[in-house]
Amino acid sequence: EPSLNKVLALGELLRLADVRPASPIPDGLAVTGVMESTAELEPGNLFVARRGKIHDGHRFLAEAARRGARAAVVEREPDPSLPIPCVRVENSREALGKLCAAYHGFPSRKLLLVGVTGTDGKTTTTHLTASVLRAGGRTTAIISSVGSQIDGDHYNTPNTTPPPPLLQRLLAEAAARGNAAVVMEVSSHAVVQHRLEGCSFQGGVLTNVAADHLEIHASLKEYRAAKKRFFQHYVAEKGIGQPWQAINMDDPTGRSLRSLKGVQTYPYGLGTNCPVRADDISAAKKNITFRLVTPQGAVKVRLSLTGGYNVLNALAAASAGLACGIPLERIREGLESFRGVPGRFAFVECGLPFEVVIDYAHTPQAVGAVMEEGRRLAGGRLLVVFSAPGGRWVQKRAEMGRLVGERADFAVVTTDNPGDEDPEAIAREIARGLKRRQPPEGFTIELDRARAVETALAAAKPGDLILLLGKGHEEYQLIGNQRIPFSERETVLRYAQGRQRRALPETALKE
Repeated sequence: EPSLNKVLALGELLRLADVRPASPIPDGLAVTGVMESTAELEPGNLFVARRGKIHDGHRFLAEAARRGARAAVVEREPDPSLPIPCVRVENSREALGKLCAAYHGFPSRKLLLVGVTGTDGKTTTTHLTASVLRAGGRTTAIISSVGSQIDGDHYNTPNTTPPPPLLQRLLAEAAARGNAAVVMEVSSHAVVQHRLEGCSFQGGVLTNVAADHLEIHASLKEYRAAKKRFFQHYVAEKGIGQPWQAINMDDPTGRSLRSLKGVQTYPYGLGTNCPVRADDISAAKKNITFRLVTPQGAVKVRLSLTGGYNVLNALAAASAGLACGIPLERIREGLESFRGVPGRFAFVECGLPFEVVIDYAHTPQAVGAVMEEGRRLAGGRLLVVFSAPGGRWVQKRAEMGRLVGERADFAVVTTDNPGDEDPEAIAREIARGLKRRQPPEGFTIELDRARAVETALAAAKPGDLILLLGKGHEEYQLIGNQRIPFSERETVLRYAQGRQRRALPETALKE
């Protein structure tokens, strides 16, 4: 991880961050960083105690002091016996982002910062947008759920949008290395948890908004409001330069942002009256061609991606390019040079007589779109291995089951990061939906994910297509509070090698 340490007087840091303390600031104190996790805290750091959904940072104040914190920022009166000074603020979540940004010298003000939000397509759209900006001559870093990239170096990021200490450090690293722009994924969690405080966006992109994450948001209305707040608060109100938004007009939330004041709007969609749209769409197995129509003219584009739904992702990236003043020819170059994101409709080259595809789809909308693509591409039968993550919105499980049941010939229900939930209970929820519309060859439940993949591989015949949904780029399973290494791709390759060995005559094996 990038590390950019310096020493700042606490009073000066609070002043720069525009964080108004509700208690006196101790004199003569300097800090060497801002942290919210005691595990990452280094001696001399400022510890910010914030209240999360599960953990309350105020419970770790004594631990922070033991680890050498110079001072702490708190929301409520701490234990007077605490050996470090505390500064009280109204909202420590909000203060955290501002303090981290101020400590690093507000790096996003030196960058063209673009946020991409939506239920599905965020990662692909983020990478496509970065590719367009690079083709337009801007060195561009990426902060995304598949990790962050700065000048070819890869940094693991645990969340779609990293927590402020890491987020601001990554932005500072990108700026220090002379990047002109950063394109980052923005989750609804990041908006409601104030992770974006201290970020100065110039543009925002909306892919779509469908029911998801209702384990965090009280309703779909509240979830939509979190997505809209990103544009209203962080782009229109707090944006820098001439803030702009690229919005999907095929989506109700996108349409509702049309009249947002203080921001330049770039609408895109498949509708014929959309300023940025696509026509003459033709989807082959591993590419999509279409005519990109814009107010600057029209060009033919050939995307090296699978899935008609990627046309909208490309339109979103093209709109962002137009908003940044990139010529149409460079936008086309940026779209065409992009080779895809790991684990997004990724074919596994394994030498088997049928196709195996790994995809990250784990929402009803994404599962429906990927199933449709699988059905279109399958020469023979369509076999699907899938599940739903634990700790997430429960209602989507039966709906995912129904969507798979409608389109698959055979399905295997398994596990996908069950966390603290009972994997069997999750599978039962999914099975309820599958039973509503059973696949012609039925379905089975196999909770060991490696065995579930092998079950589908063993059932496949030449010309079939197997879809492995949910894991995508992830190389682990979250079971209980453990992160257990698991690679779906390796599971397929191991099976393929074993099958080849079994097919060899004994003499060949002796040699």
